[in-house]
Amino acid sequence: MKSLQSVLADGGSGVFRYEGNTHPAFGRLPGPGPRHVRVVGARNKRALLEALAGTLGFPPHFGANWDALYDCLTDLNLAGKTGLVLEITDLAGFARDDPGGMKVAIDTFTDAAKFWSERKASFVVLIGGAARVAAELTPLED
Repeated sequence: MKSLQSVLADGGSGVFRYEGNTHPAFGRLPGPGPRHVRVVGARNKRALLEALAGTLGFPPHFGANWDALYDCLTDLNLAGKTGLVLEITDLAGFARDDPGGMKVAIDTFTDAAKFWSERKASFVVLIGGAARVAAELTPLED
């Protein structure tokens, strides 16, 4: 099992799962670290997309669909920076009410992580509280 520190130290990217309200590794990361963005409690696709758009500063013409999310995630300015850790917590309601939508969200994040990995930039997404739908994701150790 990998730790967040080891993923970031290797300049890695990926989508991982964890249990709890926040991943405990954040308090132990040395600075300067990656930009850390936390989105809490999106109960459906619309709420998740709106939260991401607002938090990450997507353009006003953001289409609020999965393809537009991928486009905006891959348009982020990560080149030459320490990367981005996107922590999305408390997704149990979304995962329960729309497991298909949650799966598409995870696939979109995974595709964006692959895009950034190919460009040698760290892009890590941590999915919290969606264990049933996110079971195929690698867990991160504390």
